[in-house]
Amino acid sequence: MNDRLGHTAGDQLLQAVVQRLQGYLRAGDTLARMGGDEFGLILPGLNSVEYLETLCNRLLATIREPLDIQGEAISVSGSIGVTLYPLDDNDSRTLIQHADMALYAAKDAGRDRWHLHTLALNEAVQAEVEMRAMLEQALNDKRLMLHYQPIVSSTGEIMSVEALIRLQHPEQGLLSPAVFFSALDHPRLARPVGRFVLETALRQGAIWQEAGLPLRISVNISTRHLLDARFLDDLREAMAKYPDMPPNQLEIEITESAPLSDMAGARMQLRICNQLGVHVALDDFGTGNASLTYLQQLHAQSIKIDQGFVRDIINDPKDLAIVAAVITASRMLGIKVIAEGVETAEHATLLTKMGCSHLQGYFFSRPLSPEAIPAWVTRFRPTPRSEDALPPMDVLSPILEGHLLRVQMFLRALRHQNPFPAHTLEADAEDFCHLGRWLRGEGLFNFGQSPDFAGIVTRHERIHQLAREAKSFLDEEDDEAALYQGHLLELENRLLVAELLAMTRKLP
Repeated sequence: MNDRLGHTAGDQLLQAVVQRLQGYLRAGDTLARMGGDEFGLILPGLNSVEYLETLCNRLLATIREPLDIQGEAISVSGSIGVTLYPLDDNDSRTLIQHADMALYAAKDAGRDRWHLHTLALNEAVQAEVEMRAMLEQALNDKRLMLHYQPIVSSTGEIMSVEALIRLQHPEQGLLSPAVFFSALDHPRLARPVGRFVLETALRQGAIWQEAGLPLRISVNISTRHLLDARFLDDLREAMAKYPDMPPNQLEIEITESAPLSDMAGARMQLRICNQLGVHVALDDFGTGNASLTYLQQLHAQSIKIDQGFVRDIINDPKDLAIVAAVITASRMLGIKVIAEGVETAEHATLLTKMGCSHLQGYFFSRPLSPEAIPAWVTRFRPTPRSEDALPPMDVLSPILEGHLLRVQMFLRALRHQNPFPAHTLEADAEDFCHLGRWLRGEGLFNFGQSPDFAGIVTRHERIHQLAREAKSFLDEEDDEAALYQGHLLELENRLLVAELLAMTRKLP
């Protein structure tokens, strides 16, 4: 709020919240500002934990009520961390530390709640501290490394790998990220680990490029590093070190937490990544609260369906329905779909029939050391398609219906009968209209090698150019010329549809 209304408004909001909270305090209770937007509250003589629960819920409800700040209704939420003395028999400094631990536990659990410090919480915090120390030491000792898991297209091509971090422990051996996952996004470690991953992956990609193995490498970027103001500098610096690795051969994977933390910031960072030529993937898709919003708002070239949905698609009709819906929506948007957790031939066959373009999982390979990847690629043989295999679900039909409807709307707009449809007149409209997204995505994937495909793309671009010319004439109040351009557009579109249907019918 400080950025939008100014620091004075921020101070007014804090004062208003404090005044409300004081209405629930008893004589002898103490409320003090600890710094920023954090306050300390001492409540002597509580009769029961039940009363504490009631009080905390009342305080949270009070904070939640909208406030009138500079004529604008502002809603905020709070988090509360609590420790109880003498149950927590420690000095004042330790008590504050324990309340702080509980506060961050409440924030990690989703905010707008309260959390009581316990011995188990203390042990968990200590484990986190030890985990961070282990990761930091491994980074300093150069004991972090990347392994790579192949990603296979539904046609059996190996075009990309995912880089997965590993930690070489002196006693425990090679550790997967599950052992130190939460430490990867720690404020002190997120950026140095992210820089290590970017540079290591790009260096390996350059080595493979030189050896004649052009593989796209996907790297996982933590939320904190992506939203760091220095992230793009880190990315540019790593790319400059390895110019032999083409930018479009690097893909960064993000999870739901980045957009949920700062949608505007995440959109800006990802848009610039695309401008640099770097691809973007939405990881663990389907598990978040706003996954469909991400498809709508974020600049991504691929999504990865979480293995939690993929694993049971053969036995669970709900998972099957969810995966089918995600695949269909992504294909219509021209976004590549990668199914994670493919563990059996049956999974691979079903996903391919559903139109999933890329597969990843133990059925194909576990993560491998970089030295083992070239030999694996050489040995890999795709599973032959069954003779009775059905073609993938048809998503072109609804796209084509939408395209035809939009053409008719455009022609009516030239006659002043309705507004012009979106993604028709902009300079890059041919890339973002319904049919354009399909041509850039699934159309290119399935038909890019067809001799007819380039001509269809050119004709589609010609249609949009005619649309822009027609609108220009209309703006000059030359309706006759505008309608003539519309007539040419309609003729071009008939040829486009005929050529498109002829090409797609040739798909085996």
